[in-house]
Amino acid sequence: MPAFPMMMFHQTASDTLRELSNSTNDFRRWINMLAAWEPIYEACDQDEQLSLLVEHIAPLSALTLGAPQALRGRMMFAAATGCGHANYHLSSTRSDLQWNGSGHLSMSIASRIGQPWANWRRLAPVLGDLGRGSISEDTDDYRNQREHGHPRNIGMGLTALISVTESAGGRGWSFGSREAIPLETVINVAEGQHAVVVRAYEALCDLAHEQFEALMESGRNSPPRTGAIDAEI
Repeated sequence: MPAFPMMMFHQTASDTLRELSNSTNDFRRWINMLAAWEPIYEACDQDEQLSLLVEHIAPLSALTLGAPQALRGRMMFAAATGCGHANYHLSSTRSDLQWNGSGHLSMSIASRIGQPWANWRRLAPVLGDLGRGSISEDTDDYRNQREHGHPRNIGMGLTALISVTESAGGRGWSFGSREAIPLETVINVAEGQHAVVVRAYEALCDLAHEQFEALMESGRNSPPRTGAIDAEI
């Protein structure tokens, strides 16, 4: 196997893993900052709390509650990119294992091209836990509502709620409100998700190592090439 595919895989994998490590550390830093603000916020009067929410806590909370889903998508893309590159050079006759990085990437596509790799099968269920569970249930799916709907407030304030029900008699509406998401809840659900992110990152690193070793082994078993360098990837 020419050296160029190995260089491309190493460059892509190392850069992606480095940036995902930085983003995972950013997630941890946001949680730590919210935890540092919590006792200060609780000791303030209502006007001071409102100022802290607007200037510091609410923006950080939005980043924190959105981080698991964002990291899930980025890790899935990183894994699929590595699988697509390795599969092209190791299983070029398997059309079902090929992906060139174009178009929308779904979990079904990633699972299809990841099937030869043991560490993809380890990574996939961990990715499925990101953005799920208490971070969704205890916040009324804040991340999704913030991007596509009407999220609950953070810290203080009621959020208007209109519920629609369908019955044999027709459609009905009810009016109400939802209490704000406590800062303590934001911190607790984010703590749990950060642990899942770390597990996913470890599995992604092992997947990249598994693919690098497979490419290296294939290169050692390939006959030496002569002539012009093949720059095809």
